[in-house]
Amino acid sequence: MSTGLWVALLGIIVSYIGWSAVQGELGAGILGFGLAHIVLGLLDAAFNRASIHNTNRNEVSNEHHE
Repeated sequence: MSTGLWVALLGIIVSYIGWSAVQGELGAGILGFGLAHIVLGLLDAAFNRASIHNTNRNEVSNEHHE
């Protein structure tokens, strides 16, 4: 399972807690936070962006120091 799907799953759990267990503005804030995680996690999973490996990081950082 990709990282994006894990983030979306966490968002579902947080959204449910904000919607059912917490009242008032705090609950609405927690719900919004969870919904944002769902959207961003699904976007991350959909675009399947390439991760940066350690070798690439070293090459990029060496270019900036020259």
